[in-house]
Amino acid sequence: MALVNTESTNGLVGEELYTWGSGIPGEPARAPTMLSLTSRPVRFLGADEATAYLDQDGHVHKLPDDGTRSFTSWKDVVVTDTGAVYAISAVPRSTHHVNRFETLGDLMINANPIPISHPLLSTISTLDATESRVFALSNGPLVHLLEIDSKASVKLVEDLEGLGVEIVIPGSANRLGVITEAGDAYLVHNRSMVPELLELEDESAVKFVGVGSKHEIVVTEDNVWVRGESESSENVLC
Repeated sequence: MALVNTESTNGLVGEELYTWGSGIPGEPARAPTMLSLTSRPVRFLGADEATAYLDQDGHVHKLPDDGTRSFTSWKDVVVTDTGAVYAISAVPRSTHHVNRFETLGDLMINANPIPISHPLLSTISTLDATESRVFALSNGPLVHLLEIDSKASVKLVEDLEGLGVEIVIPGSANRLGVITEAGDAYLVHNRSMVPELLELEDESAVKFVGVGSKHEIVVTEDNVWVRGESESSENVLC
């Protein structure tokens, strides 16, 4: 996963941006690289390292940034580890709500898009990607979480219907964390559409969920809870 660090020397967020990748096992880690950007980023794209970013106007810029931007503007964009790119159309009332591209290069020139249409995709606001899974979150009167697979099929995560999904957190090993408006945390496992409620001995609302390949970390207003390989003797998830 790409890591981006922001620092400020005058109180402005994003004054300096750095990126570094996960590196190659057995080789020295690369030093953080300072980014020089031609537009303000709202999202960085990439798997092992940041390879592009989405700017505030909806255009995608490849890194290193030479000022070249995508032909088309998009509402949101994600890149999977396999290199496939998914983008929400920025055109109001578009019949093709999401487009899939085989590569980032194809998206940059809007080449060979694979349109994905579904009634529930008409109100989606954000996309989130794990290694090979893509999820879309709607922002209509009813909130829906949907999974879009590599064959452009759209599936509803039915067990989260009516719970008011507010935050979607991509994790490792194709797992996903979800926080609802009631402050509950759920885990969507690899190759599963059935979410697991992460039960806590804590009645305070969940603020954040971290999902590793074999562990979960849940941060509430009062405590930090851990389950899996990183768990300690205290504050262990049920």
